[in-house]
Amino acid sequence: MSKRSVLLVDDEPMVLLALERILGTLLDCRVVKAEDGPQALAILEREPFDIVVSDMAMPGMSGATLLDIVHELYPRAMRLVLSGRSSRDQGLSTVGSAHQYFLKPGDVSAISRRLKNVLALRELLPPEGLGTVIAGVDTLPSCPEIFRELEEEINKPDASAEAIGRIVEKDVAMSAKALQLVNSSFFGLREHVSSPVRAVVLLGASLMKSLVLAVHVFSSVPKDDPLAAFVRKVWTHSLHVATAAREIALFEKAPPALVEEAYIAGLFHDIGKLAIAMNLPDARGHIEETLAERELADAVAERETLGATHAEAGGYLLALWGFSDAVVEAAVFHHQPSRSGKKAESVFPTLAAVHVANAFDHEKEPARHAPNAAPDTAFLQNAGLADKPAAWRAAIGG
Repeated sequence: MSKRSVLLVDDEPMVLLALERILGTLLDCRVVKAEDGPQALAILEREPFDIVVSDMAMPGMSGATLLDIVHELYPRAMRLVLSGRSSRDQGLSTVGSAHQYFLKPGDVSAISRRLKNVLALRELLPPEGLGTVIAGVDTLPSCPEIFRELEEEINKPDASAEAIGRIVEKDVAMSAKALQLVNSSFFGLREHVSSPVRAVVLLGASLMKSLVLAVHVFSSVPKDDPLAAFVRKVWTHSLHVATAAREIALFEKAPPALVEEAYIAGLFHDIGKLAIAMNLPDARGHIEETLAERELADAVAERETLGATHAEAGGYLLALWGFSDAVVEAAVFHHQPSRSGKKAESVFPTLAAVHVANAFDHEKEPARHAPNAAPDTAFLQNAGLADKPAAWRAAIGG
């Protein structure tokens, strides 16, 4: 495997030198520097980069403009913004082009750890095709009915942020974008927000209206589009798993933060299906044909068609968007948690709750889901949870 490469773009030479030294060491990567946007684009024309890190406020071409171009021409690259100040307006200008937004000076070692995790997850995807597509995703389709409900609420003269949040928390795509935005450094929050309702309250009703009507961060598909039926199916299953995972965490008397995390991880565990369906419609069609012809689990048909599954694609997307390791792991390993290689205490309740909740919900589906309907007994045994599923089933009313 060739050495990873990072392109740093900043008009302050001392900042470039500091970032070059720290990132190069911690990521064990090759670092190339550029002092402005045009120079960065000239370098990108000559060679590809795994990561592009750009300052926000540069003379001439801004970081937002540069990353817009990188997003369009080099979608496989991970795109990060560094800024000297937190600003909602600045952050919103990069909402479609930057994967993550950091303040400087910041904890570069923490940034490096996050980047290393993202790059490790990318190794699970084919180098071309699906990996490139996922890195280029900036929005996902929402359930048409939920999106219409959101539009109606934000257009009310007395629109309430909490009422908007209650709508958002029911939808996979909306919740993901709201949490990605509110946890970005441009908001300058000292706490990590894991509740979609709280995220929307912090964003505010007016900003949510702008995100829907002007910036188009949230989107939907026409009600009669075949994709709409698929989105509804993913939405229904994800909501069931999220609710059940939360009930399992509550049954185990997990701390409130972990209860919320279990819900979010359950809601997002199949987010890779939405990314594939929206951006690779031909592949989705081929997968559906394969499933109709042969009794296979979805993941088997996906790997045959794409070289990877929705679980890996979804985990990579969530990592790109800056979600916690626990939420990312629940997406990647929700079918086979034993593959996580994590110790029992580091995966419960999030991964365990999502895995079992997902298996329970798949029991209600056609026979081709049978491989997904059986909890991973080896994982549960290793985690000391082998006797728990029966009690959890009772707790969620399954």
